[in-house]
Amino acid sequence: YALISTTLTLGGKSNVEKGEWNIYFTNIKEFEGSVSASKQASIENPTTINYEVTLPKPGTYYAFSFDIKNEGNIDAMIGKVIKSGIGENEKKYIEYRVRYDNGAELNINDLLKAKETKTVEVMLLYKDDITEEDLPKTTETLKLSLEINYVQKEDSAKEVEPKLCKRAITLHTEICKGHGGMYQPCDAIYNVGDTITYGHYGVSGKLASGDAFDCDVDGDGVYDSNTERFYYVSDYYDTTSKSFNDKYATLIYYNNVKAGEPDNLAEVAYDTSNENWHGPVTGYVELPSTSQWSKVTLLNETRQLLNESAGNTTTGGTLGTFTYTDKVARLLTVQEVNKACGITAGSYKIGELDTCEYLLENTWYSDSELKHWWLESARSSTSSNVWSVFSDDRRVGSYYANYVTRRGFRPAIDVLKSNILY
Repeated sequence: YALISTTLTLGGKSNVEKGEWNIYFTNIKEFEGSVSASKQASIENPTTINYEVTLPKPGTYYAFSFDIKNEGNIDAMIGKVIKSGIGENEKKYIEYRVRYDNGAELNINDLLKAKETKTVEVMLLYKDDITEEDLPKTTETLKLSLEINYVQKEDSAKEVEPKLCKRAITLHTEICKGHGGMYQPCDAIYNVGDTITYGHYGVSGKLASGDAFDCDVDGDGVYDSNTERFYYVSDYYDTTSKSFNDKYATLIYYNNVKAGEPDNLAEVAYDTSNENWHGPVTGYVELPSTSQWSKVTLLNETRQLLNESAGNTTTGGTLGTFTYTDKVARLLTVQEVNKACGITAGSYKIGELDTCEYLLENTWYSDSELKHWWLESARSSTSSNVWSVFSDDRRVGSYYANYVTRRGFRPAIDVLKSNILY
């Protein structure tokens, strides 16, 4: 692949003539995982940041954050944002993101009050979803600039509205461990000891299975990439209408939970009665509550239960409704997994989840004690079995609802797409 050398310039201007006007950039912090820059991002005058970096191959990036401070006594707003340096050809393989750290996009008229500080995140990403014909044929030096012109606040000024979820800048990783026997966990497609990277950075304006997001579900203003990591699965599946709702996204948590907290060793039964037509009556209590994840709500707290064929029966009984009382998350459905991964649950194909590796984070891929997690859907041809993600042979399988050993609950959340910066 051709090497890419880049320079980024950021500037701020004012047309205010009276009062104390003092807006400047400061506090640059590089993100872990960024390539080493030949010239690190640095402030060379109050309103300019320059850097030079080589991105060696698709999937590599350079990212940093900086603060915009208004230490004057005049409220300001963005009058103009000028981006330059990325032409139509470069856009084929370069993703250039400049966003607030609260998940919002920079827009004209964004308010910056006197004495206020806003943090901005910059990411230059070599796309990893491009065809060979879109790759650069020669080494290119890109001179990028972002100029933010601030003007005095007017009536059109608006507060910056945070989003619930924003695209991740760093991805989670684990080390592949082999476990032998009849199963084929990660060492069927990796060498033991290889680093596995979960999820994707994605493409702006599009949502794809496995896109990684950080979501401020607890409302503390921090998008914790360690404990608030989610992956886009598919559009929301409405189990009542038996159709996908393209206004809402289904996101899955990176880990199983116990009492609403990350715990990949927690062992939880679906239903200790071992009857599969009542819903997850035993284990659902472990999902995050309305007080724990206060910024999330279920689109429908009471859900119609379905089997793998979107039917309403098993050999044991009729599938009615189930209410996730006081919970803000639910279990993933078979239909959502099918759509995300391009599979048909019930085919029992070893390795069918290789296209959805993000579903296998914190499972047998990394530890033989971490095995399966439950889905919401019951298996139609039995009175006891419920579908779940099998990490040992990388497929969707089913097991007894009352079984506990190595089985957990992994929260799925329903998010209005307009509340996601993607």
